[in-house]
Amino acid sequence: MGRMSWSGRILAAFALIAAAGPARAVVPLAAPPLPARVALADLIALGKVTAIEDELVEAAPLAKIPGVTKKVPFRIAVVSIQSPILGADKLERVRVAFTPPPAAGSTIRGGGKLALVPLATGDEGCFFLRKHPDEPFYVASAAYDFLAKDKTKEFDKEIAQVKRCVRLLNDTKKGFASKEADDRLLTAALLTCRYRTPRYVYPGKPRTESIPADESKHILTILSEAEWDPKEVSADGKPMSLFLRLGLTRDDGWELPAELPRVMPAAKKWLHDHAAEYRIQRYLPPEDAGK
Repeated sequence: MGRMSWSGRILAAFALIAAAGPARAVVPLAAPPLPARVALADLIALGKVTAIEDELVEAAPLAKIPGVTKKVPFRIAVVSIQSPILGADKLERVRVAFTPPPAAGSTIRGGGKLALVPLATGDEGCFFLRKHPDEPFYVASAAYDFLAKDKTKEFDKEIAQVKRCVRLLNDTKKGFASKEADDRLLTAALLTCRYRTPRYVYPGKPRTESIPADESKHILTILSEAEWDPKEVSADGKPMSLFLRLGLTRDDGWELPAELPRVMPAAKKWLHDHAAEYRIQRYLPPEDAGK
């Protein structure tokens, strides 16, 4: 079998992304870009770990599996809030659960790596946290959910970007109407990431619902009008990657062209033709998620 061409590999990747219906939430090992971390967080704050609780806490995983009642151990860090950014305006401190490291001498099944959050007393930086569905604490699922102040180059610049993303999420209408194309695209990217990232484990087909028509139209129109650079075809936050996140099928009037040069024009045409009537679908918890 001959080697697959560069264009063939790109098309194959597009086909897999477009055809695969996500069945479960995942925690990527590679750090997502800051806008993605902002879009999926329930609480973001600058803070400092003031204590680590002695006892482990048994609780359901953050992404609960319907029908599965087995609990997992969490270590709890007590974090003093120094500067709230999102969802922490009335909090002075917060309990943050994280997966404790494996016991000394133990091995990880499958030989893989775990993107653990190695929090310790005195750690200071920015926390990106999710609220646990059942327990009175938040969860840091991976190392990238904590941005260490003393280990992050250009920490202040990173925090400025985080705050920019939060401002756009807090007033999406203003973001949609911004005179700056970058702000409009970033607003669309933040919402697309929030709506089109599965956060749940599904026993079958994912449950979805339509987002408001006006909001969907704004997002799709912004993608249609943005600058599409072939060199950034798969880059996070760029129009093509955001388009593929929509999970379109033939039922939506979309079919991936067989030739690479036709992919972007076809995607832009679909957006132009369907922005007014198509409704972006967001993921919902499984119906038995609370059981």
